[in-house]
Amino acid sequence: MGQVINTHLLFNKLKESGFNEQQAESVLNTIETIQTARLEEVATKSDIGEVKAELSEMKADLKVLQWGVGILVLSVLVPLLKGFFS
Repeated sequence: MGQVINTHLLFNKLKESGFNEQQAESVLNTIETIQTARLEEVATKSDIGEVKAELSEMKADLKVLQWGVGILVLSVLVPLLKGFFS
């Protein structure tokens, strides 16, 4: 997880290094905007749970599809093989 920024400490350091209050506040607002944007892109446990559930459903659907294709192939091959060997 990302680091937490001590904004009070940063504000004071900016002022000590020559920033006025308005400039220091502007820098902090920019940093907070960037942090918020990053947090919006982070997947939550709930998001991951939803993806896992969808993958589980897709796996089940794929299994049914595999069986269906297998049965279809057999239904075509059996008569062909039967005619070939008779």
